[in-house]
Amino acid sequence: MKRRSGYVLREIGGQHIAVAVGERARTFHGMITLTESGALLWDALSEEQTEESLTDRLLAVYDVTREEAAADVRAFASRMREAGLLEDEYPPADGAADKTPR
Repeated sequence: MKRRSGYVLREIGGQHIAVAVGERARTFHGMITLTESGALLWDALSEEQTEESLTDRLLAVYDVTREEAAADVRAFASRMREAGLLEDEYPPADGAADKTPR
Protein backbone atom coordinates (compact mmCIF):
# COMPACT_ATOMS: atom_id res chain seq x y z
CA MET A 1 0.00 0.00 0.00
CA LYS A 2 1.05 3.58 -0.60
CA ARG A 3 -0.62 6.89 0.17
CA ARG A 4 -1.83 9.09 -2.62
CA SER A 5 0.32 12.02 -3.64
CA GLY A 6 -0.93 15.56 -3.26
CA TYR A 7 -0.71 15.95 0.52
CA VAL A 8 1.82 17.59 2.81
CA LEU A 9 2.30 16.84 6.49
CA ARG A 10 3.03 19.70 8.87
CA GLU A 11 3.44 19.98 12.61
CA ILE A 12 1.34 22.85 13.87
CA GLY A 13 1.00 23.58 17.56
CA GLY A 14 2.30 20.13 18.43
CA GLN A 15 -0.22 18.40 16.14
CA HIS A 16 0.54 16.52 12.94
CA ILE A 17 -1.76 17.73 10.19
CA ALA A 18 -1.89 16.63 6.56
CA VAL A 19 -3.52 18.90 4.02
CA ALA A 20 -4.23 18.48 0.35
CA VAL A 21 -2.24 20.62 -2.09
CA GLY A 22 -2.36 21.30 -5.80
CA GLU A 23 -4.94 19.38 -7.82
CA ARG A 24 -5.76 17.17 -4.83
CA ALA A 25 -7.03 20.26 -2.96
CA ARG A 26 -9.80 20.60 -5.55
CA THR A 27 -11.34 17.29 -4.50
CA PHE A 28 -10.27 16.88 -0.86
CA HIS A 29 -11.47 19.65 1.41
CA GLY A 30 -10.28 19.44 4.98
CA MET A 31 -7.38 18.35 7.10
CA ILE A 32 -6.17 15.03 8.42
CA THR A 33 -5.06 15.05 12.04
CA LEU A 34 -2.57 12.33 12.94
CA THR A 35 -1.12 11.04 16.17
CA GLU A 36 2.64 10.69 16.54
CA SER A 37 2.49 7.06 15.42
CA GLY A 38 0.06 7.98 12.63
CA ALA A 39 2.56 10.56 11.35
CA LEU A 40 5.28 7.89 11.37
CA LEU A 41 3.08 5.57 9.30
CA TRP A 42 2.04 8.44 7.01
CA ASP A 43 5.68 9.24 6.24
CA ALA A 44 6.46 5.58 5.58
CA LEU A 45 3.56 5.35 3.14
CA SER A 46 5.27 7.76 0.75
CA GLU A 47 6.73 4.49 -0.61
CA GLU A 48 5.07 1.12 -1.12
CA GLN A 49 4.68 -0.69 2.21
CA THR A 50 3.15 -3.86 3.57
CA GLU A 51 1.32 -4.17 6.88
CA GLU A 52 4.31 -6.13 8.13
CA SER A 53 6.84 -3.43 7.16
CA LEU A 54 4.69 -0.78 8.85
CA THR A 55 4.39 -2.95 11.95
CA ASP A 56 8.19 -3.26 12.02
CA ARG A 57 8.50 0.54 11.87
CA LEU A 58 6.25 0.94 14.89
CA LEU A 59 8.18 -1.73 16.80
CA ALA A 60 11.44 0.08 16.10
CA VAL A 61 10.13 3.23 17.82
CA TYR A 62 7.53 2.17 20.39
CA ASP A 63 7.63 -0.28 23.28
CA VAL A 64 4.59 -2.35 22.24
CA THR A 65 4.01 -5.98 21.34
CA ARG A 66 3.95 -7.11 17.73
CA GLU A 67 0.23 -7.82 18.12
CA GLU A 68 -0.49 -4.29 19.38
CA ALA A 69 1.56 -2.72 16.58
CA ALA A 70 -0.09 -4.90 13.93
CA ALA A 71 -3.56 -4.01 15.24
CA ASP A 72 -2.67 -0.30 15.12
CA VAL A 73 -1.40 -0.65 11.54
CA ARG A 74 -4.58 -2.46 10.47
CA ALA A 75 -6.76 0.24 12.06
CA PHE A 76 -4.72 3.05 10.47
CA ALA A 77 -4.77 1.40 7.03
CA SER A 78 -8.52 0.84 7.33
CA ARG A 79 -9.12 4.54 8.05
CA MET A 80 -6.83 5.53 5.20
CA ARG A 81 -8.77 3.24 2.85
CA GLU A 82 -12.13 4.58 4.06
CA ALA A 83 -10.97 8.12 3.30
CA GLY A 84 -9.63 7.12 -0.14
CA LEU A 85 -6.07 8.10 0.75
CA LEU A 86 -4.33 5.00 -0.58
CA GLU A 87 -3.33 4.78 -4.24
CA ASP A 88 -4.66 1.27 -4.64
CA GLU A 89 -8.12 2.31 -3.50
CA TYR A 90 -11.08 3.93 -5.21
CA PRO A 91 -11.70 7.69 -4.73
CA PRO A 92 -13.62 8.56 -1.56
CA ALA A 93 -17.39 8.76 -1.63
CA ASP A 94 -19.14 11.97 -0.60
CA GLY A 95 -18.39 12.71 3.03
CA ALA A 96 -15.40 10.35 3.23
CA ALA A 97 -13.02 13.30 3.35
CA ASP A 98 -14.39 14.13 6.79
CA LYS A 99 -12.94 10.94 8.29
CA THR A 100 -9.76 11.41 10.26
CA PRO A 101 -7.10 8.68 10.38
CA ARG A 102 -5.55 8.45 13.83
